[in-house]
Amino acid sequence: MHCSVMGKAALEKAIDNYQGAPATEPGAQIVCECFGVTDREIERAIRENNLTTVEEVTNYTKAGGGCGSGHDAIQEIIERVRAEAKPA
Repeated sequence: MHCSVMGKAALEKAIDNYQGAPATEPGAQIVCECFGVTDREIERAIRENNLTTVEEVTNYTKAGGGCGSGHDAIQEIIERVRAEAKPA
């Protein structure tokens, strides 16, 4: 699963690059400088794959897998997305 997810993401970025799309979505902020992962990419991975831990997010996106400095930001994103997903 992990390799196919990475392959899909790489293909999407290559297509965007070919079409001249900006490298990051407007309004997106880089959370992981080592791998260039944005908050929007992390949010999407959490929602699409029902991720609940920083380790799971790292496995799917590589965010936090280098120096580890983004772990706190990733945890905040997980908590925010999980809170949004809960019914009112």
